Amino acid sequence: MMKKTGLLAIFVGMALLSACAFYEAASPQAASSQVTIDQTPASIPPSPNPKSAFTPMPTPSPIPLCSLGPAEADRQCREDSGKGTRSCVPVSSSEAVWACYEDLVYGFAIDYPAEWRVEIGMDTGLSDDTKIARRHSFWGPQGALDIDIWRPSNPDLIQWLTRNKDAIGPDAVPLTEPNARVSGYPAVAFMDNPQSPNPMLTIYVSNGRFVYRFWFTLQCDREEMSVIRRMLDSLRFSAQTVPAEIPGEVWQEVQRAFEPPRCAPSS
Repeated sequence: MMKKTGLLAIFVGMALLSACAFYEAASPQAASSQVTIDQTPASIPPSPNPKSAFTPMPTPSPIPLCSLGPAEADRQCREDSGKGTRSCVPVSSSEAVWACYEDLVYGFAIDYPAEWRVEIGMDTGLSDDTKIARRHSFWGPQGALDIDIWRPSNPDLIQWLTRNKDAIGPDAVPLTEPNARVSGYPAVAFMDNPQSPNPMLTIYVSNGRFVYRFWFTLQCDREEMSVIRRMLDSLRFSAQTVPAEIPGEVWQEVQRAFEPPRCAPSS
């Protein structure tokens, strides 16, 4: 009888231990104490992909875009907080000097001849597919440039150009498929009104956030060709500067704009 009682006590004890173990494993407190903390770092935004037809906005540079490299050491920078712009002009007045202009609101910077003038000619701030949000105007002895910016609902370049072509007409937007690259992003480049007295090199590009149009009004100064190339190569939306890739046939049309009968033959 004593042996049976001992065995029964052992059996009951083991059952109680098993029940306690089951309760601890099933309770929320026990489950929470066993959660493993994920140490994986947050994903980094993708960088521009030259093979993609639509590239997301790159991570903004932690430093001002007009303060890149040792060349800016000879420039004096001034920020206009009211307009959201930043200008870096050369300290000396030596020949062939260039300045830098940065839009802090719409996130781009571009170099331009220091003797040119710059102003904001339009600043509506509208978020619309067809109405310009801001316009920057540059002009000087070698030419003129207007930079128009849109804040569309969908900044995909192809879709935006297609919508505008339907709304405005095919003459205003002759191309909808990218044929160029500007600052590493897909772009559309063509000559606008090449037979008129004031032809323009027109370039559309989207950085995945805004849509930009670069309107170069061509004069008859043949130095303008090199000015346009340098300005396009300097355009940047982040700390990375990527030379522009414009089709050769577009440059040929630009070259023809400086030839007779529109322009007098060079001496």
